[in-house]
Amino acid sequence: MQHALRNTQHSFRSAILHLQPETLDSGTECVYRTQRVTLCSVPVATHYSFAMIWLYRLQQRLSITRHEGLAVLTLASLFLLGLTVRHVQEQQTPPLASDSLVAQSTADSTSARASEPDSAPPSAENPINVNSASLDALQALPGIGPALSKRIEAYRSSQRPFQHVDELTRVSGIGPKTLETLRPMVRVDAPADAAELDADPES
Repeated sequence: MQHALRNTQHSFRSAILHLQPETLDSGTECVYRTQRVTLCSVPVATHYSFAMIWLYRLQQRLSITRHEGLAVLTLASLFLLGLTVRHVQEQQTPPLASDSLVAQSTADSTSARASEPDSAPPSAENPINVNSASLDALQALPGIGPALSKRIEAYRSSQRPFQHVDELTRVSGIGPKTLETLRPMVRVDAPADAAELDADPES
């Protein structure tokens, strides 16, 4: 009796290992046929049976238990799923050309500002013209803050352009000590209209 049961189990296992998928015209999705048995099933059962067959083959090839085989299949499925998701995300988010254009434009504007003479900090080698310097340029001078820079601008606009560096002491808040600190870093260039008036007094 036991010998016959073992032969039956061995025959069934051999049949499973040699299952071959076929397609019938009767409407069933897949059939697993052996020399002794033909198995037909609906799609869900077919996929489940197919997975179980591969699980059994994996157990036989690797000599592992059913739980170990399920763990291997689960890890492999998760790995393939991760690769699929990553591939889809890469396809859906291509690099935008506008980002490259914005970055290039920013770099060009930064280089242009750096190449301008006025962008350099005032010094003895690069004195600024107090008659045309902007508020930011004036505030770059030592001891000149927002308030003093506005007073310098107001003086040259309401009174007259500075004719000499010493006239900076006429601005409230600039004394002799501050003037001596500023002297190497500033210069006085007369505006174009003032230069024309000096050249042609009759006009």
